[in-house]
Amino acid sequence: SEKFNIALAYSTPLTEMTIKDKQTHIEEVKTGIFGFGEHKVENVHGFECSMYTLSNVRLVTKKRSEHLSPELKSWGKEVQGLMKHGEFDAAMNKLQTNPVPIDTLIRVQRPSLSYDQYSSMSQEEFVEWLSAPYQQKQSIKSFNSTLWMNKDFPLTVEKVIDILALLGDEDQHVKDLTHFLQFKLPPGFPVKLEIPLFPTVTARVSFPTYQTGDKVDKAAVEIPDGYTLVEDATLVME
Repeated sequence: SEKFNIALAYSTPLTEMTIKDKQTHIEEVKTGIFGFGEHKVENVHGFECSMYTLSNVRLVTKKRSEHLSPELKSWGKEVQGLMKHGEFDAAMNKLQTNPVPIDTLIRVQRPSLSYDQYSSMSQEEFVEWLSAPYQQKQSIKSFNSTLWMNKDFPLTVEKVIDILALLGDEDQHVKDLTHFLQFKLPPGFPVKLEIPLFPTVTARVSFPTYQTGDKVDKAAVEIPDGYTLVEDATLVME
């Protein structure tokens, strides 16, 4: 719900994630013992896929938490723990029985500034004043990935990114997958890909079946009871 998303926003760090690709290398996987053969092709769920490796992909994560009080950090950590274990109902119930302690939010104030001080500031000094005070932590995670690409797969990377956007940004693994797909991949669609999550854990994402149809079930687009269609084609509650 909207209230739940707002509560999470108040109780979790501000996070910015970017993929650095300047040092990333894309190479074809070759056949043969020493990799001097032809471009390796494997059949994945009925699709002939060309294999590639992406090496030294760097995921940079920046987090700011100066606005979080100990109470907010504790509340957010507990709710995220419930969500990671799939206990979404329990997380929603916590919002009702133990609301997020917004009143403990730390309101960061910049130092006061006179007009003369503002007028004589350099650009570097102004940027420092505008961004301070803040607490930022940065982490860099480098990983390699294996891709199985097919040019004829009936789905595009852009559509998958749109679908992942509907899932929200609460799940860190969904965030990682979204940022990875936004990277400049080899031609085609990744029918299968492997992304290391931890030193001993690798996530394997694949698309075993995908079907498209020309006809859409009318029930899927019917206006729900209690709603009316207005002139600008938006749905409003009566």
